[in-house]
Amino acid sequence: MPTCTTLFGLCIDELERMVTKFVKEESIEEFIIGNVVIMIVLYADDVVLFANTLVNAQNLMRTLK
Repeated sequence: MPTCTTLFGLCIDELERMVTKFVKEESIEEFIIGNVVIMIVLYADDVVLFANTLVNAQNLMRTLK
């Protein structure tokens, strides 16, 4: 039987896939720092989404519902 940690890991992995897929499908401009593209940062139970514009941020937030 899976533990809560395992279930959380599976869900958070799917969330990352959803955001990455949405960014590519909707041609959302990537957030770049130096030479690194950052769209989502996951740490423990925290999720941070990065966007260049308010509209892009709103569109990324829609992937979470």
